[in-house]
Amino acid sequence: MSNDDLRVLMVEDEPETAQAVKMLLNSLKPGWEIVWANCILPALKLLKDGQKFDVVLLDLGLPETKGPAAIAYVREADSCVPIVVVSGSIPEQEIMYRMGAQVYLQKPVVPELLLESIGQAIAMRTCTINREIADRTLSEANSAIIDLLDLTRKPVNTAK
Repeated sequence: MSNDDLRVLMVEDEPETAQAVKMLLNSLKPGWEIVWANCILPALKLLKDGQKFDVVLLDLGLPETKGPAAIAYVREADSCVPIVVVSGSIPEQEIMYRMGAQVYLQKPVVPELLLESIGQAIAMRTCTINREIADRTLSEANSAIIDLLDLTRKPVNTAK
């Protein structure tokens, strides 16, 4: 996947803001597909239905959920998708990152910073996923080695 053909899920309750961000991204990156959800429930449905997105742009001031809980819902629906929080509110950033967001931008957003942040979030999430896979693989390999060692330590009955 190149950064020229990303699929972006934008979760934003303000239609004017959503339209402005969509127009901005379309002008800067015409190959990107921008899917807009005006609240968290349709966004979660898209994610749970298996639609794949390269990144989620998430407002934290949504009507049905406030603050970092929205991050947790997205992370629960798709454990791999990178999340860029784009919000007018200033959340407790430590909590936000622990909940699973990669990047936080405060509105209004500078276009170049938005593009940079999307790339950064994708890279950060890819590194995290690769590290989790490597840790799992290493753990499985260690278990296999221990099992083999246990087999070699068992006495062999040579009596007939």
